[in-house]
Amino acid sequence: MKQNPSPFRKIGLTGGVASGKTTVADLFRVAGLTVLNLDDIGRDLTNGDPKVQVKLAQLLGSSVLVNGQFDRAKAREALFSDPVKRQSVEAFLHPVIEAEFNRQAAEAQKRGETAVICEAALLMETGMDKRLDALVLVSAPETTRSQRVVDRDRIGAALAEKMIRTQLRDADRSHSQNTFAIENTGSLADLSLKVTEIIEEWKARGWLTA
Repeated sequence: MKQNPSPFRKIGLTGGVASGKTTVADLFRVAGLTVLNLDDIGRDLTNGDPKVQVKLAQLLGSSVLVNGQFDRAKAREALFSDPVKRQSVEAFLHPVIEAEFNRQAAEAQKRGETAVICEAALLMETGMDKRLDALVLVSAPETTRSQRVVDRDRIGAALAEKMIRTQLRDADRSHSQNTFAIENTGSLADLSLKVTEIIEEWKARGWLTA
């Protein structure tokens, strides 16, 4: 097993809708880093963990379980029609998802890795950013993001803007000395260069093996 040159680090990756966060995550993966997506972890838990499914059925009603399988469409309908239920589900799910992330991160550490990336849109909204060692914030102008959503999802501009405004504005996302900002306004090559520069900075700090 490799000897870790420094403490194991958990680094958050976040950004608003259509900021380019997913593309940045893919670039980190190509560079050899482990990226754990909290949405994927949540999906795996709701689809494959019977204890999680039973608890969600208690919170949302038995109709969310169809032939023993979690029906995400029915759950989504129940969540958006009842804010109280949504808060209850979030209060249950967020700690469960974070615990699973920590378990998978510990497995990466056992493999000799010195850092993992935690990818999630709502890191700051849930407060999980405070329990991570650093953050990568991906941003882009709202007009650019709105057009990306229109092109990607084939929806109207008004709906795209509404989707963007339900999240924190880029200017409201917290910063610290261990925050690395990426403004995604150029080409994929430009974005790749910015990711490479951040990785080189982490290596210089001893966070990653060379």
